[in-house]
Amino acid sequence: VVYTMTLYRGVSTGRSSLTLPEVSGGEAIVEKLGQDREFQSVLDGRNFAALERQYAIFPQASGALTIDPVTFEAVVVSPSGFSNVQRYRSQPLSLAVRSAVPPPAAYSDAAWLPAQALELDERWSAGEGELRVGIPQTRTVTIHADGVLETQLPELELQQSENIRQYSDQPELSREAEQGGIRAHRTERFAVLAQSPGPQVLAEIELPWFNVPEERWEISRIPAKSLDVLPSSEPVAFETIARAPDTSMSPSS
Repeated sequence: VVYTMTLYRGVSTGRSSLTLPEVSGGEAIVEKLGQDREFQSVLDGRNFAALERQYAIFPQASGALTIDPVTFEAVVVSPSGFSNVQRYRSQPLSLAVRSAVPPPAAYSDAAWLPAQALELDERWSAGEGELRVGIPQTRTVTIHADGVLETQLPELELQQSENIRQYSDQPELSREAEQGGIRAHRTERFAVLAQSPGPQVLAEIELPWFNVPEERWEISRIPAKSLDVLPSSEPVAFETIARAPDTSMSPSS
């Protein structure tokens, strides 16, 4: 949920403070989005200086959840020069958090991953069309998702084969928090090592996720890939067998 708070000031203030939004009735993760936005606004014919601040709120369980009032406290200076401390509160906001939607039967073990949008992309360190036996190439696969935290993005599962091995490194997690929402990234790098020459196929990569705007499960994919594995460029080392001298006959005396 993207929570937007706007403060309108039509008087001079000093020594002000603005509390963070807190929730009650359930658990939620609250993350600030981007920088504050300041602008001028007119309400009922009166000029105001407006401050807009946004937060992403991630409920952790289904049921009722309340975003408690945000409090603004400031020293208000009147036109006559007198000043006093005043407090202003927003209204509470009630939310009904729905339960997670079970994944399709074909992906019954899929993690609950509700996102506004999600895509997969990949890059290869030296082109993706061919490999050479014994020489590793780096395959980088990244998940990009809108409306989730980077810690929610699951580990990618790659199918291994006898002819091509893929060894994973530590993933890199990052995010961009801007007004309007969070875009999260998970980057995984694999050392791809061919074991034998000839045509080979890398299996497709699948990631089930729940499309929140469309309210349905979807599968993001990187298609299966045909590779031409070249022989090793190293010279073949022939095995040398050393024979011991024949001592079956003892020397004559």
